[in-house]
Amino acid sequence: ASSTAVLADLRIAANDIALSELFDRALRDTGFLTLFESGDPEMMDRWDNVLQLRSTIEQYDALPHEEALPTFLEEVALVSDADTLEADEEKVTLITLHAVKGLEFPVVFITGVEEGLIPHQRSISDNPESLEEERRLFYVGLTRAEQRLYLTHTFRRTRFGTSEMAIPSSFLMSIPDSVIGNLPTRSPSRRAAISTSGASFNRSVESQPSFQRLSEGDRVFHTRFGDGLVAKVVDKGDDQEVTVSFKRHGQKRLMASLANLTVG
Repeated sequence: ASSTAVLADLRIAANDIALSELFDRALRDTGFLTLFESGDPEMMDRWDNVLQLRSTIEQYDALPHEEALPTFLEEVALVSDADTLEADEEKVTLITLHAVKGLEFPVVFITGVEEGLIPHQRSISDNPESLEEERRLFYVGLTRAEQRLYLTHTFRRTRFGTSEMAIPSSFLMSIPDSVIGNLPTRSPSRRAAISTSGASFNRSVESQPSFQRLSEGDRVFHTRFGDGLVAKVVDKGDDQEVTVSFKRHGQKRLMASLANLTVG
């Protein structure tokens, strides 16, 4: 049977059988069950996860059949790891920016504050309209700290098997200088730390390097993206935000002082 026919049959059955039975039928009729017949140890570990899910689903078998599936899906959508956090315990909590809304911690570290991560590369190159949503998400992360906030970025990062220079996030440029100071470190640091008490906001960063100012129409070269043409230039104080159309990588939005573009 086609996938469409299988799904149609399952939708009809959802009103007539217990949710755990519907789950079993879905495993069988979709062919998903055959994935675990090889006996491969890794696949058997995943089968344990399937069984754990089924155990959770069994708790909804007592509901009327037509209500069980909608109720299960609604409750699953509302549950996240953040709901199980124990606020009184002294331990490190690892959590994503998407999951921290409504939570607060005495000290917060946000790592990977780099172009391509915060904001995400898709927001920079594929969907510029979502850049402001990324900025709001970053702000949510900043405001989770009750006492101190540390922002970090690396000099070089390995992604997809390739080591490349990391560019500090353009969002860092929006942090007011009035709340910035130096952290005592043994060597020049790219790390950032914020005190949300209002007394200080410490960030230790290297001074912006000098760069050649760009104009629309300039031909440039980037060590990662190759040859490109400057399509747009927006002055950002002493810096420039440039949109470059690269021949092989499409449009990228970069800070001129950090991008190390060669003109010509």
